[in-house]
Amino acid sequence: MTACIRRHVIVALLSAPILAGPSAFSTTAVAEPRSHAEEDARITAPARQVMEELRRTYRGSAGISVIISGERTGESTGYMPSRKRLLISATGDVKVLTPSYDLTMLKGVAYMNSPFFPGYIVKARPPRVPDAAIETLEGLWPMDPLTLEVRIRLGSTVEKTFEPWLAAIGEKGTVTSTVGVFSDSAPSTALRFQGGDTDLVVWVDQATGLVRGVRGRVAQGGQVVQIDELRESQAVDRRPQVVVATTGRIPVDSFDALREAWGRVYTVPTN
Repeated sequence: MTACIRRHVIVALLSAPILAGPSAFSTTAVAEPRSHAEEDARITAPARQVMEELRRTYRGSAGISVIISGERTGESTGYMPSRKRLLISATGDVKVLTPSYDLTMLKGVAYMNSPFFPGYIVKARPPRVPDAAIETLEGLWPMDPLTLEVRIRLGSTVEKTFEPWLAAIGEKGTVTSTVGVFSDSAPSTALRFQGGDTDLVVWVDQATGLVRGVRGRVAQGGQVVQIDELRESQAVDRRPQVVVATTGRIPVDSFDALREAWGRVYTVPTN
């Protein structure tokens, strides 16, 4: 009788789930490998290898400087020129500079400032969980998708890094990779997202492992957007200096709070 009870206790202990304790979020930490069952089956093995290598490259360099020039054309928004400069540090600090807004992730705190809202700055501290930095930055300027290189640097998995485009291709879409040449005849790898109304190619330079360009169409926000963006990317030996100016600016904790604060000061009468 005692032996029978012991056997039942052992079986119960072996079959009970093991609860994982909380883990601190770090922009430089690499997430635990996902099991094969958790991997997105739409991503072919060669394509996943390219995506993982991108993450290693953007995390392994002391710093990366990127200039993006191009355009986006939407059915409802029309032609939208694009010009951005990115600074990416090995520490996980990043900065996105555009004519309309600046995004900064510095020492675990996210910032956004814009010439449209002079005198204000949005300051938000992401919770200490994986991918919170990406989600926080996305919310600080929701009118423009977060730049691919920032997602590559901060994403904890391939699936999170390319999440918008994986959602755009739908359940029956595919992600494949082929070898080709870029417009300047440099050997490159084409990472293609295809499904539904989305057919988008990310060109990766084989010599540097950095993104050279993005071109194609993607379904997002209820419309199909045409994207044509060229990258001038360079890896550097020293960490770039990522800074943010807060002096003389009124801090708010979200984009909605920014609009509300701005509206209280600058409001046109209804009558």
